[in-house]
Order: sequence, then C-alpha cells, then structure tokens
Amino acid sequence: MKKFLLFFSLIWLSVGIQAQNGCPGCEINLPADLPEDTLFLADAPAGQANVYYDRDLSFRLPRTTTPVNSIDSSTPPNLNISSFEIVSVSGLPPGLTWEANQREFNTSDETDGCVKICGTPLIPGLYNVEVVLDAQVVIISRRTSFSFPLLIQPGVTATDGFRMINNVGCGDVDVTFINTIPSNENEGFSYRWDFGNGLVSEEENPLPLTYDEPGIYEVNYEAVIDTAGFFLTKVLIEETTCNDILGGRPDLKVDVIEPSGETIYTSDIITNATLPLTFELLVPIEDIGNYSLRVTDDDNGIGGADDVCGVVNFTQLTEGSLTDGDDLKVTLTITHPVETISSKDTVFVFAQPDIPELDLEQQFPLCVGDTIEAMALNYQEGLQWVRDSASLFGETAPILKISENGTYWLRYISPDGCSSESAPVSASFGEIPSGIAFEVENNLLSVFQPEDLPVNSSIGWEADGEMIPGADGVEFCVDSSATYTLSVTDEETGCFATFSQMVTYDPNFPNCVSSNQEGFKEDFARVYPNPFQANLVVEIKDPNAQPSNFKLISIDGREIIAGKWGDLPGNWDKKELPVYELAKGIYILQLFTGRLYQNIKLVKE
Repeated sequence: MKKFLLFFSLIWLSVGIQAQNGCPGCEINLPADLPEDTLFLADAPAGQANVYYDRDLSFRLPRTTTPVNSIDSSTPPNLNISSFEIVSVSGLPPGLTWEANQREFNTSDETDGCVKICGTPLIPGLYNVEVVLDAQVVIISRRTSFSFPLLIQPGVTATDGFRMINNVGCGDVDVTFINTIPSNENEGFSYRWDFGNGLVSEEENPLPLTYDEPGIYEVNYEAVIDTAGFFLTKVLIEETTCNDILGGRPDLKVDVIEPSGETIYTSDIITNATLPLTFELLVPIEDIGNYSLRVTDDDNGIGGADDVCGVVNFTQLTEGSLTDGDDLKVTLTITHPVETISSKDTVFVFAQPDIPELDLEQQFPLCVGDTIEAMALNYQEGLQWVRDSASLFGETAPILKISENGTYWLRYISPDGCSSESAPVSASFGEIPSGIAFEVENNLLSVFQPEDLPVNSSIGWEADGEMIPGADGVEFCVDSSATYTLSVTDEETGCFATFSQMVTYDPNFPNCVSSNQEGFKEDFARVYPNPFQANLVVEIKDPNAQPSNFKLISIDGREIIAGKWGDLPGNWDKKELPVYELAKGIYILQLFTGRLYQNIKLVKE
C-alpha cells in the first residue's frame, strides 16, 4: 500500500509549491477524451530566474486504484479512493508561490482541479520540492512525502548593448556576456567592458567570467561605432579680396577638389555676396590625403575668366580657419559622426551558507522504540530536516527527535534563498526480540519456542531482580519461590527483551524431578486451529488418556479458564472451548489426567 501511495503522490508533480494567497484564479482545462477514472496532470514548463512565471496546471484524480494497477502491478486494483488532501510542501524556489482551486477532494463529488503557480524565481538551480499528501484508501489513511525536481534556468538580462546569462547566484556565479551590437567583422567598432570586479576587457565578445566573492557588481559596457566617415558640412567665407568687375560685390561659389584633382562638389552661386558667407553642404571626405577648397567670383566669363579668390588645402582632420595669403580666409567644419552606446547591468552574488553542523546523540544499543536527538550546532532558523531525500513535515527546529531507521541530514536556506546541506548521518534501530516468554512445569522454566530466538542471541535468568550466575540456557530449574525474569539479547544489535513471572516452588519436584515418579509429561492431545480466533477444538489422540482437568492461562501466568473436563458437553475424544472473548495474545492450555499432563502454547489473533 505504501508503494501505491508514493506512486500516486506523483500526480502532484508540478503542484508542489507552498500554498498561500497570491496566485488566485486558475482555470481547469482538461482534454475532452479523458476517462472518468484516470490519472492525469498537465505538464509544467521550467522557469527562468528573474522572469515572471504564471502557469495554470490542470489535473484529474482517480476514483479507484485500478488506473494505478495498470502501471504498478504491486498496487491491488478495484480499491476505492475516497479522498485526498494536500497537507504541505517545502523546498520551494525563492520567489514562487501557488494557490489551488481547492486542497481537499472528495472523489465521489469531484476529481478535477487546477493550480496556478506564479511569481518571479530569484535563484536559478534544480530544486527538490517536497510534497506531503494524505490519501484515504478504503479505511486506511496514510501520510506520505515525495520529492520532485523543479528547474529554474539561469536568468537573462538585457540592456541597449549587451545581455547577461546567469547574473544571480550563490557562492560563485558563472556569467556569460552577449554583445548585442556586433561588428560582423567590419572596421570602425571598438568596445570596453568593466566587469565591476576590477577586471576590464576590450574584446568584442569576452569569455564567461566567474564571480567567486559575494557582492553586487555593476557591469559597465561601452560600444563605439565609427563607421560613418568624415563629411565637409560647412564652409564659412570670412574674408576675400574678390570684387565684381563692375565694382560691385562678388558672386561667390566654392568647389571641393579631391586629392586626385577631380572636382567632386560645386556649390550654387551666391550673387552679390555679403561676408561673412556660409555654404551648407555634405561632402564625403573619404581619402586621407589633401583636399582643396577653391573660392571663385563667378563673372560668367566676362573679361575672359572667372576670378579665383583663393584656394586652401585641408584633410579629414583639419580644424579652424584657413587662409590663402591675404586674399582668402575661410573656416571649414568637418563632421565625423561617431555613435557611443553605454549601458550597465548588475551581477548579484549571495554568500554561500556554511554547511550545517550536526551533533547526533550516541546511544547503544539503539532499538525500536528508542528516541535519540540530532541537533543543529551553527544555525537556529531557516532549517529543514530531511530523511532519505524527503523533507520531514514540520521539522524546522534546531533539534530533531529520531525514532525511525534512515539517513538524516539538515538543509539550511538563507534569507537570500541560498541553501547548503549537512553531511548525512544514519540511524539504525535494531528489532527487539519478540515472543519472549517461558513456561513452568514442575519447577522447570523453559523458553517458549527457542528455535524462534535471534540467530546470535544470549540468555540470562534473574530471581527477584538479581542475576543468577551461570544461568544462560533455554531451561532453568528453580529451587525457591520468586519472581523470575528471562532476558534474551540479540548480540547483533544489542537489543533485548524480558519476560517476568511469579513462580511458586513445588516441593514435589526437587531438581525438577517428581519425588514419587508417578506423573510425567506426554503429548496425548492436539489443539486446532492454532493460531485461533473464536473457538478451539481439543482432540484426544489416545482415548485411554482422558484428561480430567484443564486450565487456560495467559503468558504472564494469569488463569483465564479452569474446570473439569467432564463438565464440558460432547464426546470425550473431541471438545470445543469457546474463546471468542479472549484478547489477542499468547496463552497456555494445560491438560491433566491422573498421571499425565500436557502444556500447549496457543496464539489468539
């Protein structure tokens, strides 16, 4: 049945995040062809750190164990499942929360449900979420816990110039930087990275970087894009000696001549120009050599030619005023468009908590029914005790009382959501020897069914609380009245059990032998069924050995029934004892004749 409950709990695979208000309003959305009696849970995708998560998960619970049997043959089919209840969960990734449409399900009324999971997970990693679930199968209610993985992938940040993958973590963080303004192997791009930890880089795509100290690191990025080139955008004629041939103001124009001597630009003519005069233009200065700017008074060829007012030379890097003797003074504006993109983002590295230290109480022997304590030494809060990979519901105190076999460890979760786990410790509780008792016959104490004792066991006898030297066998002959105690120790585990009974010394059997040698023990009857429940049948094997008296006594020596055999109805060779009112346990039926006796051990179930 435990296997069934553990298996069945897996239907809550993605529901297991701590229930609390904050994610209301899920919608049930199940496939139309689902059987009524089935197991179904919608898939839940992985989350990403620092990215808001909001998912509705729908599920259907079975009404019987038959759907489980088709998958797990060890689960018996056709058992009714009456109810389910979500008890609690632990191990939730920091930042997530959930709310189900209901936490208790009566399968006769409702088997469909949903849960909304939402929030912003803060720390990436693979989390083991622990779910505690109660299931009612027929009349058996069992509580069980299980774990499932919940993957939170590394977060990705984005700025105008770069992205970071995995910028939040505990202890140390491996951050990947992605340049979103690539050069594509073109010239004119330059980069500078300041990683906030004292390291810088001018690589276009720096290698991943490990931040191994707790802190908050500001990453600064700068990309310089110098691909537009140089442009002559303005010519300011400040002074010129040119005059119109008729004595008026000159009609000015400018020409731009590249280093090869070819004129690449000629402006419009400004008639009757008044100085200072500005020409707005956009002429690419692509060559690194010397360009020329020629200023002309355009006379439309009158007098044989236009008048050249002056010529100045310049390059891409020329700045300020230029002159051609006293005839011309100009100022050139050369524009070099350069785009600079700057952005910043942050890497968060939280301290990795110290490993929890445990102190496990040492006790030997450690037996079923004992309790020992495990204690957290260096933490008092943020704790969760774990046994065999399953979180123990409600066990968050610094001290854990242990009474079950298992491997135990302690998980600490810091306020930042970082966790660490202690080294595991094991607790093994030995079985206490069972069915330990002895019978008394003519002063002889005999261990019941010695063949059922532990394989490697030791025996001791006590009288009124005092050990009897040398008494270490399955039989012991008493020589006085006392309360005798049988002690059986399993040498493999050190666990032991005792049985005590008041024994009255019978002087007719000194040294456990009859003084007149008249009575002796003989198996002349059999009793069935054994174990029994309601009635016992005593059958005499030897008709000539008819018992005259009987007693039914408990294992601790109390007389339950006694009487003369002849008082019972029926034939002498078969008698029935009504014992349906007896409590469950071990009993001894004693049969007597004038010279024979027999003790028969019985078990009431």
